[in-house]
Amino acid sequence: MYMTETKNSKWKKKILFLGVIFLAFLFIVYFLLFLELREKKTEIKDNEQYNNILNEYDDLGNEISFFPDEIPQQCIEKEICRKEQFLQGKGFLYLKTKYLPQDYRKAVDSISTDDCKKIMVEDKQINEMIELSLPTFNDTYLSTYFKECFDLPESLGQWEYVIYVNEDLCPEDAWNHGAIGGIAMNEKENLIIYYYEKW
Repeated sequence: MYMTETKNSKWKKKILFLGVIFLAFLFIVYFLLFLELREKKTEIKDNEQYNNILNEYDDLGNEISFFPDEIPQQCIEKEICRKEQFLQGKGFLYLKTKYLPQDYRKAVDSISTDDCKKIMVEDKQINEMIELSLPTFNDTYLSTYFKECFDLPESLGQWEYVIYVNEDLCPEDAWNHGAIGGIAMNEKENLIIYYYEKW
């Protein structure tokens, strides 16, 4: 009887030990996934670093072809914010470029807008759309999260969107997957934001 209880006790300890090991393993996997899939913000120092990041998105092909091949030399600030798509969640790639006033208009004029939809929207309206699960303006989905990602202030005047990639809108319960890509420009702050989102 005593030996049976001892064997049972040993088995319980082994099961408990294996349970702890398994939970530790799950925690490590979860932590590594969190590190890999979390939002990442990177200040771009040179074109090599920028191209290395873009190369991670080779599978998107033409979907991000509107992103610049190189960071324009006139930029005084350049930063990338990105998050990998996981399961049903949203992934995104944002590039923020900021210019001196005299260089901003040249940068805008160099952007190809042929056959692209253009939308003008006030910053106040964007701030209201951020609260929506599907931020839309005139039946077009607009990227708004880059404002939070780059900690942009709320009083930025008017934004001009040039849309390159756009999914047709369906009722919210049916619009489970899609992609949006384009450029958002703000003359007040001399900002050009390149964005791509996929969900």
